[in-house]
Amino acid sequence: MTDKPRLIDADKLLKWLNGKIEVNSEPYNDYRIERAIAYEDLKGEVESCSFDPDPLQQPNIQPGDRVVSISKPGLGTGVVVDLVKENLDKFTDRTWVRFGNDEHAMHTRTSDLQLIQNEGEEV
Repeated sequence: MTDKPRLIDADKLLKWLNGKIEVNSEPYNDYRIERAIAYEDLKGEVESCSFDPDPLQQPNIQPGDRVVSISKPGLGTGVVVDLVKENLDKFTDRTWVRFGNDEHAMHTRTSDLQLIQNEGEEV
């Protein structure tokens, strides 16, 4: 198995499970009914998103890091001033960033920032 997650089409899996449930729901014997119940359980888990991939992890952004805003790339390179890890209305984390020569400063979602890894890297 690889380290890369294998993403599947949940709708195709549900269609396949529905076919298996239909075939195994005929009352031929207890074995087929038990198998249909197992398919029903799996279908319920897929429908409840139990197997959905984890969200992408953001790099660990710290004060002093150079970043670019994904939604407002025209601001250029900014420097992280502060991180706020408290609940501000609908967002759970915000980052205070200054862009340019302190010409523009803003609070933004940390997920809206792209960390500049190398000194020469620009987006």
